[in-house]
Amino acid sequence: MMNSLDTNDFAPLLADDFCYESYWVLAELGSKREFLTYITGELQTLRASGKRVWAELGRCFWGPCVVLAEDEQDNLVAPSWSRLKATR
Repeated sequence: MMNSLDTNDFAPLLADDFCYESYWVLAELGSKREFLTYITGELQTLRASGKRVWAELGRCFWGPCVVLAEDEQDNLVAPSWSRLKATR
């Protein structure tokens, strides 16, 4: 998703009750629909800016994560991570 700036391949993988929290988002996004609306706008903004974005699997002190870089591959700007919760 981040490498392509497109949600088409990523969206079908999300559960309908997917929740998203971020330091950059003030309130939790409590559904797949809310998240896709939000992230689509963010991806459009990145695309329009002309900046290059990289997302690679990494390891942070708390465990596996995705490391995001902007403009240049070694310009690390943020880690990202998700937790999956079994509900059945």
